[in-house]
Amino acid sequence: MFVMREFWKGNKWIVIFLGMALAYSICYFVVSDKETILSMLYAVALSYIAAFIFYLLQVYFPEKKKTQSIKNIIKSRLANITSKVDELYTELFKLYIPNYDNTIDINKHMKNLLKYDFNDYTEIGDVKKIYSNNNKQNVHKTVKDVTAETILTFEKNMDYLYTTFPNYLSSEVIDVLEKMRSSLFKQVITLQIVNSVNPNFSNSQENIFEDFWNLNCKLKKYKDGIN
Repeated sequence: MFVMREFWKGNKWIVIFLGMALAYSICYFVVSDKETILSMLYAVALSYIAAFIFYLLQVYFPEKKKTQSIKNIIKSRLANITSKVDELYTELFKLYIPNYDNTIDINKHMKNLLKYDFNDYTEIGDVKKIYSNNNKQNVHKTVKDVTAETILTFEKNMDYLYTTFPNYLSSEVIDVLEKMRSSLFKQVITLQIVNSVNPNFSNSQENIFEDFWNLNCKLKKYKDGIN
């Protein structure tokens, strides 16, 4: 039923003319047995029916299949972004929210993330460090490592979507991606990473972590709505 409603919504007039062609063809076949101008209209009606079948087989169904494949790719790329942001924030929650677990209302503890420190170690293992470990160094990734990976993942996937499927992105998705790209979190943290300067948010009046987290939650919502 959903497919039929979707087809009707995008092809209403095509279906209306098809119905008219079918009705006329049936009436002509039943009541007419003479070569008149009606036979010409009958031929036109049959041609329209044939064209409609051609449209379904050669245009509508292939395009629908292509569109669904593109939607799946878009959803996958957005998932790359949201899952990486989730990974970063989960590590920050573990580091800076005492007794953190899934039952805690993180919105009440977002200010704790202002303790953010590039040099703190997460629980994510660093493969390079593991294989080169001399038993004297921590083999986990630092907050800086995971943050840099998150920003890189965001930029690569967003640029890919903008370059490859710009006409298939909803205005809502574009709006959130642009807000994430221009957010203070991304701008400030990227600058600090590039200049190898450890940020200090202890006196910050604005919680840049909360804004970016909320934007990521919106992006997940729009991603989950792609069918």
